Amino acid sequence: MEIYSFNRSQGNFGDDLNRYIWPKLLSRYLNSEAPSAQFVAIGSVLDERLLQFPAVEVFGAGTRGPVTNLCGHHGLKVHFVRGPCTAQTSPFRGSEFIADPAYCLALLGYKTANPSANAPVGFVPHYHTLPSADWQRVCDELGFVLISPEAGVERVLELISQCKLILSEAMHGAIAADCLRIPWIPISLRTRLSEGSVGAWKWADWLGAMELSLNRVKVPFPFPEDSATTNFQRIKRGFKLSVCKHWLAAVARREPFLSKDVVWKEKIDRLDEKIETLNRAML
Repeated sequence: MEIYSFNRSQGNFGDDLNRYIWPKLLSRYLNSEAPSAQFVAIGSVLDERLLQFPAVEVFGAGTRGPVTNLCGHHGLKVHFVRGPCTAQTSPFRGSEFIADPAYCLALLGYKTANPSANAPVGFVPHYHTLPSADWQRVCDELGFVLISPEAGVERVLELISQCKLILSEAMHGAIAADCLRIPWIPISLRTRLSEGSVGAWKWADWLGAMELSLNRVKVPFPFPEDSATTNFQRIKRGFKLSVCKHWLAAVARREPFLSKDVVWKEKIDRLDEKIETLNRAML
C-alpha cells in the first residue's frame, strides 16, 4: 500500500509526518495490502485527486471544504476522519472522527515536554510565509527560535520540545505542540491570502475534534523579498517588517491554548486502538 500525501521538494513538516509515522507504526499492514491502494492519513487531501486510485483507505485525513467530488468513488474505506467538519461532508457524512492522526506521534515514544520558564518562544511559519521576510533575523531580534517547516520532522520536533510556547501559522506546528503538551497560539500571516477559506476550514476541523473553538491571530506581514525593488518600497517593507515583529512580540504575551488533558488522553487512546486493530489483523 502506498502512503499518500502532498509531496513538496523542499519538505513540509505536516505532510512529511506521513512517511515518518506510518512505516514505524503500521509497516506490516502497509506491506500486506495491494500496492495500488492508497493510505491517506495526515493532510487535507480528501478531494478529487483521489479519484485516480481504485482503492483508498482513509485514516484520519480531512477535506479542504464542505464540498468534495468523491461521492462516486466506490473504493473508499474509512477507518476514521480528522474532525467534525469532515464528518459532515459527503461522502464522509456520519463517519467516526477522532483527531488529526499526527497525534500518533505520542505512540512513537515522544514524551510530553517540560520546558523551563526560561525556555524560548518558538515561531513556526507556514511554508508559504517563509519567503516573505528574513524570519531568522526577526526571531533573533525577538529572542525567539525559528522553526522552519522545511527543517525535517525530527529537527522540528526537537526544536518544539525545547520551547515554552509555540506561535504557529503552520497547523501541524500547533498540533505537534499540543501533542507534546506545550502551550501554543495560532497565528495567520500570509496564509489568509494563500489558503483563504481552506485554511479556516482545516483549522476548524482539527480544533473541533479537540473540543476547542478559537480564532487565529492575524499578524501583519511584509511583502515578499522580490517585491522591494525601489528605495521607497524597501523603506515601506522595512516598516511593515517592524510592525510584524512588534505584533509577534505582543501575541507571545497573550493567553496560550492547550487541549484539555482528559481530551488529549482520550484521543491518544482511541488512535492507539485504531493502530492496534490494523496490526492485529496481520496476526
